[in-house]
Amino acid sequence: MSETGKAWTVLDRYGNSIYLTWERWQHILEFHPEMEPFFDEVRQAVQLARRRQDALNPGKWFYVRWNLDGLEPWNNCIVVVVIYRPDIERFVVTSYQDYIRERRE
Repeated sequence: MSETGKAWTVLDRYGNSIYLTWERWQHILEFHPEMEPFFDEVRQAVQLARRRQDALNPGKWFYVRWNLDGLEPWNNCIVVVVIYRPDIERFVVTSYQDYIRERRE
């Protein structure tokens, strides 16, 4: 894929504008190729999911989307990591599949 710039920009459920660049999507696929079929689900996770703040980095937030069809059998969610910068910029840095024992939704 040779696309550049933003793949999408959406508002999360808290009214924050968050974007994903094509460069970041390629990074995600390089390290987490199992995420390829979940491009739309990453966007929907940012739009619809609740978020939690990283305990050590107040500028890092995690959006979790549960129980999607097609996840690896040992996973029950996708996680989207968003960085909030002081200049009001908010963007996806990575996304991956995970198993989280305690559901926080």
